[in-house]
Amino acid sequence: STISLARLITENYGDKVKRTTNSMPYPRNVTKAEEKLVKNLYAQAQFHAVIQAICEDPTASFMPILAIQAAPLLMTLVRKGKIGSYWYHRIYAISLWLPFAIYWWRFYLRTIDMGEIYWSANVARLVVLKLRFSGYNQEFAWAVGFFFLALGFEYLCPPFNHMVNNNIYYYCFFLTGYTILGPTYDKRHYLPLFRSKNVDIRSHVD
Repeated sequence: STISLARLITENYGDKVKRTTNSMPYPRNVTKAEEKLVKNLYAQAQFHAVIQAICEDPTASFMPILAIQAAPLLMTLVRKGKIGSYWYHRIYAISLWLPFAIYWWRFYLRTIDMGEIYWSANVARLVVLKLRFSGYNQEFAWAVGFFFLALGFEYLCPPFNHMVNNNIYYYCFFLTGYTILGPTYDKRHYLPLFRSKNVDIRSHVD
């Protein structure tokens, strides 16, 4: 019902072409292929944000709000000519990467279990996102996703957490993989947004 209501509001009041992020022009030195990769990462982040919102840990639940609230603020600044779209993408990309640094610190202090976070991220990326990109509607994709989410929370996460928390080698392996190696490998596609020193401050939305 929530998805149906959101779709109804979007169809009546939203713009299917110019949305908050995809309406932002990209720097001139960013190729179409690089732009497509960046947009793909943006899409992944949106699915991860929905999954994180139902996490039991308050920090994990509210962590996506930084990027969600940063986007309209930055868009307003671009429209007013205070910053260029280059800076919009730079700051937005950093806000999407920042949660991994927070997770590293939380995992390091062992104030949150890895299992639920790992499983949530994989369900968002490998189940829900794949189904949506394959043409399935939102209701079906999320229903399947939440089924696997509940299944993993009940039967897979407890033994995983026990294994990781009682073996320092496994702990370091997954800590490094999820918060450093994984994000570094995926987020490398953001690099074109940072490689030029000549920031086009005139690039804005009319």
